Amino acid sequence: MRIQLKMKLGSKITFSTLMMLIVVSVISTIVVSIIMQRQNRAMVQEAMNNSMDTLRHTIIEKQNTMSEAVKQMIAVNKIGATLVFLDEYKDSSYTSGLTQDSYNELIVALYRTSSAGKLWKSAVYNTEGKLLSFTFRENEEGYRVGISETGNLHHIFVPNGEGVQTSEFEVISDKENRWVNGTYEGTLSQQEKVGFLSLDNHLCIKIEHPIVTETFNPKTKKLEPKFVGVAVALLRLDADYAAWIKKLTGLKVAFFANEKFSAGDVTGYPA
Repeated sequence: MRIQLKMKLGSKITFSTLMMLIVVSVISTIVVSIIMQRQNRAMVQEAMNNSMDTLRHTIIEKQNTMSEAVKQMIAVNKIGATLVFLDEYKDSSYTSGLTQDSYNELIVALYRTSSAGKLWKSAVYNTEGKLLSFTFRENEEGYRVGISETGNLHHIFVPNGEGVQTSEFEVISDKENRWVNGTYEGTLSQQEKVGFLSLDNHLCIKIEHPIVTETFNPKTKKLEPKFVGVAVALLRLDADYAAWIKKLTGLKVAFFANEKFSAGDVTGYPA
């Protein structure tokens, strides 16, 4: 009888010990799992934060590059002085020859800046908001470029790597312009504007830079800065840009314009 009691007691102790070991093992496994999940979550979050910081830095760097390119175009090509001259002879037609060289210099400067920076659209407007010159990336092969004067639009398609042949301009009415806005939209500002714009289902980086030049003030008898126009540049955030972001950060990217899918390599999200 004593032997049976001892065996039962021993079995109970063994079972209790085994159950305790199982419980401790389960708790340990849960604790380790939770710690690992937290560590993995922290690692993923850190990787995401680093990627987002890289993306943010990349966008800001692109904005700065565009801004510097527009500033350099205005300064190197003396766009301000050109706009003063064109305003003074705004009633003279391009074909008269008086303003032809100035318009040609303007469009060549704008085209070089656009092609070098792979811009989607660019334009120069005077202080009345009237379009003077423009570029538009028509396809992967080149740009449509042109100038606007006295109700006429002179334009030509320029293949990549080739120069602007201004002698071969086609002429249409300003009203037939389908590439850029013929008048500036919004309020002209003497301050640089940097931001984003949704246009034609494309999300774009938009740069606006005031064009200022020194002119003689007959009242003060001094040279004074004068606001004479604005240069606008648009860079489309397209599939190529999304692929470059993925290569740089490892992130798949989707761009949305007015809450609609615009470009990128994340499928299944139309809005």
